[in-house]
Amino acid sequence: MKVNIDRLTRSILVRLDESPEILEDAVEYGSESFDLREMIRQLLPEVAEEVLLRDDYHEDLQEWFPMDGAVMRVQGAGEATRRIFPLPEDCLVFLYLRMSDWTYPVTELVPAALLSFRRMRDRERMASRVGSGSYRSKGIPAVAATRHDGRRALEIFGSVNGSRVAEGGYLPRPRADDEGNLIFPPSLTGRLIERSVEVINAIRR
Repeated sequence: MKVNIDRLTRSILVRLDESPEILEDAVEYGSESFDLREMIRQLLPEVAEEVLLRDDYHEDLQEWFPMDGAVMRVQGAGEATRRIFPLPEDCLVFLYLRMSDWTYPVTELVPAALLSFRRMRDRERMASRVGSGSYRSKGIPAVAATRHDGRRALEIFGSVNGSRVAEGGYLPRPRADDEGNLIFPPSLTGRLIERSVEVINAIRR
């Protein structure tokens, strides 16, 4: 899931009605230190992040990173067991998650108010269980954003103990790698070019 930064830069320059051939020699605007090509390179990660946070591109999106790993069971004093799935450190956008006992994935996160309600309901169920039978959390699948041990995580509802993450997907925070690429979905390149042109034109006015 990479896009070549040089190609992106040339495409943006063309859309700006500039000549990439002339700008090979670093045509300057306004001052001796102003290099449009370098400005585009510096802006790309920030503009790319803005594009991914707009949330209006899902019909066009064709690439993402998979999410996998172990689900942790944590419990605080007087609380029902919580099922926590740590998010990848570079996660910018959650796309979907399906547990092994779910028939369909969850694609939207539960709002904070509903998260509090579900925790309260789980505590009540835990307190009312009879004998030594263990409480198995099984209900409507849901996922909420939370934090655990100082990092972002997902809290999973409606999945039985012993289930695992069957599949999941996310979009990482855009960044330049060591090979001159931008970590960004190629299927959204057109949107990135369009927004970059808008931002640069606004700066140059």
